[in-house]
Amino acid sequence: MLCGAGRDRDVLTQQLQRLGIVPVVVDAMSEPVAQEPCDLVFIDVDVGRHSPALGGGVDIPQDRPVLALIGSDVPSAVEWVIEQGACGYLVKPIRGTGILASLVIACHVFEERTTSTRTISELRHRLKARQLVCSAAIRIIDVFGIGEDEAFHVLKIGSMERRTTVEDLAAMIVSGELSVQALGSDVEARRLRV
Repeated sequence: MLCGAGRDRDVLTQQLQRLGIVPVVVDAMSEPVAQEPCDLVFIDVDVGRHSPALGGGVDIPQDRPVLALIGSDVPSAVEWVIEQGACGYLVKPIRGTGILASLVIACHVFEERTTSTRTISELRHRLKARQLVCSAAIRIIDVFGIGEDEAFHVLKIGSMERRTTVEDLAAMIVSGELSVQALGSDVEARRLRV
């Protein structure tokens, strides 16, 4: 928790302890936030925006939920909260009510964001792999004069014989690591079956 000393910190600390959470307070004037082990991060916007602990390229950890403690609706403060990737917020002066709800919502938002980021990354990887497979299939079609379905089948058979994925085989073909002619026996086997 990066929060200036005073009533807000005392109320938040007390409520977190009631919920069974052990708060760790980071001295806003010296300690880097990213070095403290924690499951959640609370950042007082008024302290965080001007803290040397956040200066010098030290970013607020993005691998756990961040909750902002906001005391002002100044556009630059709100923008700073968004830039820090906050998943939730509490309005100052902090009161005992609403903290649990904010924690639950912030954890949910964080999990949703993490899942979405992972899904997008996987989809980008699959799209890139699909492009490689299509490029390899086009090369097979050009070299052997076969149809699209046959080319994809050759990739499938070739990957099974080499005990690799279709995507990895396609990457080898596109990169030049494996020549299309090396798949000649797979093409002949396909022609004999048809």
